[in-house]
Amino acid sequence: MRYSGRVAIALLLLALPAIRQLDAQTFTQSPLIGGQPVSFAVTGATPNDQAFFLVSTTGLGAGPCLGPLNVCLAVRDPIAILAIVPVDGAGNATFGFTLPTGLPAITVHTQALLVRGGPAPSAVATNAISAPIGTLALLDDAFDGTALDPSWTILNPTWFTRTISGGVLEMQPTVSGSTVTWYAEGEGPFVYKYVTGDFTVTAQVHAFDPASPQSPPPANFRMGGITVRDPSAPAGRHNWLHVAVGGGNASVPIAVEDKNTIDSVSNLVLHPIAETRGDVRVQRRGTRFSLYYRAPNATTWQLLRAHERPDLPQRLQVGLNVFAWRAPTAVRLRVESIEFRP
Repeated sequence: MRYSGRVAIALLLLALPAIRQLDAQTFTQSPLIGGQPVSFAVTGATPNDQAFFLVSTTGLGAGPCLGPLNVCLAVRDPIAILAIVPVDGAGNATFGFTLPTGLPAITVHTQALLVRGGPAPSAVATNAISAPIGTLALLDDAFDGTALDPSWTILNPTWFTRTISGGVLEMQPTVSGSTVTWYAEGEGPFVYKYVTGDFTVTAQVHAFDPASPQSPPPANFRMGGITVRDPSAPAGRHNWLHVAVGGGNASVPIAVEDKNTIDSVSNLVLHPIAETRGDVRVQRRGTRFSLYYRAPNATTWQLLRAHERPDLPQRLQVGLNVFAWRAPTAVRLRVESIEFRP
């Protein structure tokens, strides 16, 4: 149920006579992208509090003050309550839904109000957030900071190093072997974001031998690129696809690899390329996943293969991988940008 404005909030909270000071409570939300899931979270709250997730399209600033509570909000009227969620035993409350498509490109303003009942009821307002409603481009990263943005999630973080400097992300595996390589049952290092429905993800990459940066990684599957992964697939039945550049095998030592894995059975093709750099792309259209490569300074894309994957869910993990099949782990992946489009 939705409620609007200060009257609705006051009616819901009228019996609470005190306001707690803001301590370690933190309110966060994921990017607001039409057609994609959005999540809201409060951490550092008191267990068993009630978290009121609030939204306004008017702005931040001097919001309504609830006189009986001696509390003023930082989002302006009119205000809607998106959800009321109990805080768990670890002090967290989360709420999420899929944002509808076709919403106007406006900025929305959100905040959480934490309410405690009992003999001495109280309430506290968290920080407020302003964010635009946008497209998948909000997931883009030009790596212009000094550390990986917290919007990324990391799989197998102890198996590789990652640094960001000068607008470049570099990833290098620290372990090698079948269990840490993207092949069959093995799954290697991976940084990803969640994407729902159709998408086109493109990354500008360069794989090289860290001991000789002007040289390609030695052959025997030392590579890096883009992976698309089903997060719900259990052990023994992993499901994913990837396109990666680097050292292939003795027959195709400099290669872009197109790999499709169904229930932990991988099918791959190594395509010869002139150098282990360029643009790699994965495009989803319904159940079809098309994998592409484009050489440096080229204007046209090379379609490697297209795969029908009706088994894959709408919501997938999409991001960057790196791996080494054999020791030494003589591969480093340099990523200058990654872009997400419909």
